[in-house]
Amino acid sequence: MADGRIAFISTRCERVVLCHNAFTVSVLYTMDADGGNVRCISTNTINLQDQLIGKDLPNLRALAPFDVRAALLKGRSNYLCMRRLRAFQERLERVGTPTDDELTVLARLLAWLPQTSTGDRAELVLYEARAQEAWAEVSAEAHSCTGAFCPFFRRKTCFFYAARQAAERAHVIVVNHALLLSDVAAENRVLPAYSYLIVDEAHHLESATTYQLGQAT
Repeated sequence: MADGRIAFISTRCERVVLCHNAFTVSVLYTMDADGGNVRCISTNTINLQDQLIGKDLPNLRALAPFDVRAALLKGRSNYLCMRRLRAFQERLERVGTPTDDELTVLARLLAWLPQTSTGDRAELVLYEARAQEAWAEVSAEAHSCTGAFCPFFRRKTCFFYAARQAAERAHVIVVNHALLLSDVAAENRVLPAYSYLIVDEAHHLESATTYQLGQAT
């Protein structure tokens, strides 16, 4: 089953590599990076994504004799939508008697906003049920996105499109298996084009495929 899934994924790129050895992976990350070929690296865990973006790829960039641009791209719901945040704030003001939980969440979001350059919810601690509900109201969901009609898009202050544009300029795009498979389900309309796919933590791919594509059917 796994081979069939990989064959399906590989129709959009020149090569698919399943990696189990860290040294091999590190070599593959920079292979022909100066030739303009984009690599998509798919991982299963956030910890590995953080390690790649925060440590491994910067180290490789420092050693490489050419520029290596890397970008982390997540699903839309991981990014703050400025337009929806404004609507959330305006709704609380109209209500007149917002709950303590709503005010606490809004205060946390507004305090975090000047500090974040990514709008990534991973920078926040949102364990409480109300905090997660509030995030669902302010995240960059596709169904509510107005694209070029959004004032924040036009001002280039949209976090999701900033992440997307960084990925489009990158030599190496880091995603998780879920986003990779969302791209498969959407017929390659989710991720920027890439030439090589490197599947790290490949032993998790079959279960992720069964879950993700099963959800889409």
